[in-house]
Amino acid sequence: MADKWKIVLASAIALLFVVLNLFFISHNNYFVFLFPLALIALLLLLFAQEYLYWTLIFLTPLSINLSQQVWGLGISLPTEPILIAFLVFFVLKILRNPKPDVFLLKHPITIAILFYLGWMFVTSISSYKPLVSFKFLLAHLWFIVPLYFMAFPLFKKNKNSFLFFWLTLISLALVVVYTTFLHSSYGFSEEVGRWVMSPFYNDHTAYGMIIAFLLPVLFGFLFWSKSSRFTRIAAFGFLLFFLPAFYLSYSRAAWLSFGLAVFVFILMKSKIRFRYLMFLIVLGLVLVWLNKQRIDQRLEKNETQSSEVFMDHLKSSSNVMSDASNLERINRWNSALRLFYERPILGWGPGTYQFVYGPFQRSDERTIISTNSGDAGTAHSEYLGPLAESGILGFFAISAVFLSLVLTGFRVHRTAKTETIKFLAMINTLAFITYLSHGILNNFLDTDKAAVPFWTLAAILTALDWQNQQDDEKAID
Repeated sequence: MADKWKIVLASAIALLFVVLNLFFISHNNYFVFLFPLALIALLLLLFAQEYLYWTLIFLTPLSINLSQQVWGLGISLPTEPILIAFLVFFVLKILRNPKPDVFLLKHPITIAILFYLGWMFVTSISSYKPLVSFKFLLAHLWFIVPLYFMAFPLFKKNKNSFLFFWLTLISLALVVVYTTFLHSSYGFSEEVGRWVMSPFYNDHTAYGMIIAFLLPVLFGFLFWSKSSRFTRIAAFGFLLFFLPAFYLSYSRAAWLSFGLAVFVFILMKSKIRFRYLMFLIVLGLVLVWLNKQRIDQRLEKNETQSSEVFMDHLKSSSNVMSDASNLERINRWNSALRLFYERPILGWGPGTYQFVYGPFQRSDERTIISTNSGDAGTAHSEYLGPLAESGILGFFAISAVFLSLVLTGFRVHRTAKTETIKFLAMINTLAFITYLSHGILNNFLDTDKAAVPFWTLAAILTALDWQNQQDDEKAID
């Protein structure tokens, strides 16, 4: 009798599925075909989380952002629904059995992240648009909780760190091959290079960012003394694809960020301590400030336009007289500063910049790509955005996260007990350097394309620090 009812139930479910398919197809809605995949993802979440996590990592470069809005948010498929599921699972698990990892909770990176999220919550309450801000906060939670807090135990084994890098590289290589092939059909023009990576990346800046982010990893695999012959050959093969794609991204910010990573690599190999690096940075900023008038005069003479010629395109990054892209960034930055001056303590609320910056534009700073309503995106800065949206403490909070990552990377690299920990700390730190310098000119942490690798590397770095603080016989290599 029981078998009979099982057959009846299975038949009813199958019939219902067929009816639903016919209904949705007749209305030109094909999302119902995702149901089997969603069911598989749910089973993996319940019984094999690690496999779902690696699937998420592999799919991130291949994810596609939906043009329509979900709950007022743009959402990437299939990555963000998986991240949301992980977040819900984590909350239920904590409510049922709250056993926090003491090392993780006390780590400086974690403390900085919690301060960042906590202040974001406070400024969401006081936000000019609370609903927008709480949605923005929720999106950050489904990035940070699964990718940092849940993933931390996974990376206590170094083999998982290498697996993360290879999965990301293989997936991104598919995007690079697709983009390069399509770009070639347009003669590799600079103008086409701004959008040809669509639908996987929304523009050339995000595409250039992720390639710059992973180049230190590939060069590390190629030259690390412990790399196997197969690893060196694979790394060299990937570089044959990635380096031309990096150039063809025509992303000046990405080029400059990789150049800075090379400089930091030299400092790390020279065993220069982090505080000396900070001294050099502060000294450089002081010299720039003291010579501001002379620099302004030189910049006013630069009228080099964006070009397919490498040096001309690079020189155009300092053209603040006629380059529309540069001038629009300055417009956004100045608008962010005026927003900050208006609300210096609590800001306007996380995620609200694009809704409020319009009236803070000045007519003499507007460009041909500015909008009257001021609804064309963000502040183009990982630093000035939080300053405008969450006030002075918002700026300090995100800066504390970034500083804790770089400081931990330098410290673990310097004190590493094994060659593997030392190597992983170095390539992690250099990858962060590319992103944090790029973040001066662009911001991507509200997208899965940047958030997934960024917060995963934060988890890896914290796990490396954990390994390095174990007894020698317990260190995992």
